[in-house]
Amino acid sequence: MAKIIRYPSESLNFPTLPKEVTKSAYYWWWEYMRRVPGYGESHPLFKDFGDLTNNFMGWWHTGYGRGAKMLFAEPPTIRMQIVQAEKIPPFDPDHSFLLLVPLSENGRTITKAKWKKMFNRLIDTLPKQHGRRLPTKAKYNLHTMPDVNALAITLDVYDMKQQHPEMTLWQIGNELHKQGKVMFRRKEVLKDTDVTAESRNKKQIMASTVSRYLLHANRYIENVGKGSFPKK
Repeated sequence: MAKIIRYPSESLNFPTLPKEVTKSAYYWWWEYMRRVPGYGESHPLFKDFGDLTNNFMGWWHTGYGRGAKMLFAEPPTIRMQIVQAEKIPPFDPDHSFLLLVPLSENGRTITKAKWKKMFNRLIDTLPKQHGRRLPTKAKYNLHTMPDVNALAITLDVYDMKQQHPEMTLWQIGNELHKQGKVMFRRKEVLKDTDVTAESRNKKQIMASTVSRYLLHANRYIENVGKGSFPKK
């Protein structure tokens, strides 16, 4: 009997970056990681994520030895291969299986047509998988698929507060709105013609919005410092 094994190819499966890297969740992992308080050589994750002062693409391709992309790589792609019985390599039973295939039957070699029928019958007996996503085996993986635009806005708010601690929350919201980074509905935007009550109400809305962004930003930063992102 010959043994056929689904055996891994030689290359890992790396995450694919979009042409505009800021659309990648991994770019924002890097950005938020750079804000982790006390991050440096003494930080527990430094041995994996390394120096983050380089630009993102430099870190992605050269960090962590062969590139930080290794941190998020999935195991090698599985392919079919015929091997000798005594040379069967180790394999993951959760992602592959061994199959014994007869080469002859009743004193006659088995034709390809007969093999096809055998394989089709085997396939029909396998449970339907529906292309379901299997648990990741990457060293680090995304906690959830994020809205990268929301991550960008959240970090803009955080950075503004860090750079201008003297600014009130509504002032941060108002300034970022002017810069086109945080958008408020037309009726929530401050105007010179606003009466006192209108102005106070709009400032409260802006302050509440900025407060929520800051809460999320701090949670993202806290958890990315523990190896989980984006988690709030």
